[in-house]
Amino acid sequence: MSEPNGVSDEAPAARLRNQNKKITGESKPAVAAAPATLLPNSIFIRNLPTGTTKEAVTALLEKCGGVSRVSVKRPKDRLAHSRVTFESDAGATDAISKLTGLVVGENSIIVSIFEQRPKAVKSRKPAGTASEAPVAAASVPAVEAPKAANSKAPRRRGPRKNKKSADDSKADAVVAAAPKAAAPKAAAPKAAAESKPVNPAEVYVGGLPDCSEDDIKALFAGFTIVKVERRNKAAFVTLRSVEDATAAIAKSASAQINGVAVRVEARRSNASRATKVRRERTTSKKVRKPTNTDPLKVWVGGLSVGYDVGKLSILFSGVLKIDQHDKYAYLTVDTNDNAQKAVAKNGTALFGGNPNSVEIARI
Repeated sequence: MSEPNGVSDEAPAARLRNQNKKITGESKPAVAAAPATLLPNSIFIRNLPTGTTKEAVTALLEKCGGVSRVSVKRPKDRLAHSRVTFESDAGATDAISKLTGLVVGENSIIVSIFEQRPKAVKSRKPAGTASEAPVAAASVPAVEAPKAANSKAPRRRGPRKNKKSADDSKADAVVAAAPKAAAPKAAAPKAAAESKPVNPAEVYVGGLPDCSEDDIKALFAGFTIVKVERRNKAAFVTLRSVEDATAAIAKSASAQINGVAVRVEARRSNASRATKVRRERTTSKKVRKPTNTDPLKVWVGGLSVGYDVGKLSILFSGVLKIDQHDKYAYLTVDTNDNAQKAVAKNGTALFGGNPNSVEIARI
């Protein structure tokens, strides 16, 4: 039967049944504790060393009677233990008397009759054993029917949103306004060219004036040319072999095209070429007069690694001392005139290779 406002009168009865189940214990099954069973023909050995094996346990029991089964368990970071089943009860009794207190390794072992514990059996608690009596239906007070306006529960439209404080909103606005970190740029395609191995039979020709490809080939007359690659005011000439490239470089030390001196040398990697171009741009600029200089000390730069010091001293006059470094040197001359003559050689190829820088040394 239902009330006019749509609320059933069965709700109090349902609550009454649930309350009686809690009192009588019908809702929660009780777990009966099962007694352990002693197995007179089995023993349990504790405090065994960590690396104990079945063979080692069997060797301990060889004088205690026939053994039908041996099991050993080695828990992690704990001592091992073993269960041994004998063919008769006398063997288990003899093993307990002989092994109790025996020291195995560094531990004194403990031997006892094995207790087998059965699995717990769930059973329901019989009704009527509770101290409280079931509550009678008459004792339940009548439930007042709710008003019709509140008969329907409010509809929940979704999860509640956490309200942010004013400080949190300001922090979010600051984070949103902060400039985003720029994404890392992809590696420039020049990196692949720098890692590309250089052909040792390839020759670099730099400082070219307005000329044709035939003018460039004329520099290598007598050698077999495989390919000529022109790039602005430079060219790369590939010869037949490394020997031809070496001979052509030596022959073209003072080569000219249309009256303009050009540089002929072995091709280097792109990274070395870029370093050389920066050095050439630096040396081509007007050298500012240093504030503190030694008028009798000259700096010579742009030298190759392992240059000949004796040949360097011959190129300059009045050299008293040479301080040798990796790719440069300091020359101490006797007079100011010899120092100025040395500076006049700035930008010339002293060793037939790259142009060298010569200036008064700065202190």
